[in-house]
Amino acid sequence: MRVAEEKGDRARLQQLAYEAQMLQNQGQGLQEQMGMLGATVAQLNAAIESLKAMKEKADGKGTGFVPVGAGVFAPAKMECDALMVDVGAGVLVEKPYAEALKFLEERLKEAAGAQEKTQLGAVRAGQRLRAIDMEARALIEEMRGAGEE
Repeated sequence: MRVAEEKGDRARLQQLAYEAQMLQNQGQGLQEQMGMLGATVAQLNAAIESLKAMKEKADGKGTGFVPVGAGVFAPAKMECDALMVDVGAGVLVEKPYAEALKFLEERLKEAAGAQEKTQLGAVRAGQRLRAIDMEARALIEEMRGAGEE
């Protein structure tokens, strides 16, 4: 009868190992996703702060620098009355300053929410991995004890 139990224990260990591997892969994916979301949040925060700083200048008309590539910036006169906003899939839409700012703030809120959900998923995966580890250790100890009998 113990032989059947041992086969069951070995099968359970294999199942736990497979689940642990899947959770580790999932965790790596979640870490990458959190990194991308963190970069998105940082970019949105920078854009919002830049728009607010531009608006604070006299009548929203001021000078600044526009990136032209390869670390080169060109001086430019800026007006904040209307802005071109990427609304997704590379589509640019002209929006008034207030609408553009509101749009960016909404995207920031969504990105922060996604970041929070991703973090929660990573925590849950970590908790499950710890539970698997404890169960696997208990099974191994049980199998060692049975082998000594």
